[in-house]
Amino acid sequence: MTIFDWVLRGRHHGNAHRTVTPERIAEIRAAVERDGRWERHHEWRISTVTSTLIERSGELGHRTFRVRVSCDYVLEARCPTISRACEIACAYEKIIQQLWQEHGWASWAAKTQFEPDANAV
Repeated sequence: MTIFDWVLRGRHHGNAHRTVTPERIAEIRAAVERDGRWERHHEWRISTVTSTLIERSGELGHRTFRVRVSCDYVLEARCPTISRACEIACAYEKIIQQLWQEHGWASWAAKTQFEPDANAV
């Protein structure tokens, strides 16, 4: 199963914890209209926090909102609407967790090795 199959599977199985609700979209919309941005920090493992940001990009048209999700990995996109930005943010949060499960953190030398060997390239 590819990472994209995993993301889409979660979408069809209705995992309420990872679904963007109309209430969440309204919360994000209100924050972006009021402050120009919405940000959340979610701890999903002990001392493992994913930061999600949706903000106005300063660009017009189809790139109006910038989405950035980070937790060692950093994924970013530009979206035309807040609803689309929410969908992409949710997918990115899932992708980061799947990357960690399958490959470990990007900053690690290998999936099960924190520091690189002295002769590593």
